[in-house]
Amino acid sequence: MRRVIFILLLIIVPACQSNDNEEGNINDSQNSETGNESQEVEPLKKKPTVTLEQGNKEINYKIISECWAENCSEGSVFPERVAGGINIKEETEDIKSTNVNSSEEIAIKINGVPPDQLGYMKQVGSTLTDATVEDATFEVYKEGTHHFLLTARWYDENDSFQGSKTIGFVLEVSE
Repeated sequence: MRRVIFILLLIIVPACQSNDNEEGNINDSQNSETGNESQEVEPLKKKPTVTLEQGNKEINYKIISECWAENCSEGSVFPERVAGGINIKEETEDIKSTNVNSSEEIAIKINGVPPDQLGYMKQVGSTLTDATVEDATFEVYKEGTHHFLLTARWYDENDSFQGSKTIGFVLEVSE
């Protein structure tokens, strides 16, 4: 139960943080009768793509979920299902694993606007972990099969949700 609460906090708290992304635009209009401000989020012009690499080796992955402001809301983003007891192994079972070396960087390449938030959930055996990714790289340790769900999220300069993409991948880690 603590793990579920922790994961939910990791998802909710970053949504409240500001960002400096200047690619998104917002159209503000003032309703003179009520004084309420309504905001319309302009979607990203080009939907970013994601690739993963270790050295010159590309890592196999599958898009698990995409959610863009023009056709969904932040509340319907895939990792929110964590509260329902997501099984990372089940979500990634049909993805061909990629052999990688322990303690060598995995690079996350984003073609398009960089995400404002980037993080993953990982399952190795029965152990679940999650982390925020800084500098679009991370390392894996411990030999064995590692199942990942990596989520990127985009917000405009007013912290309005623009979209998210979750990919799944499986790494066979060796020393």
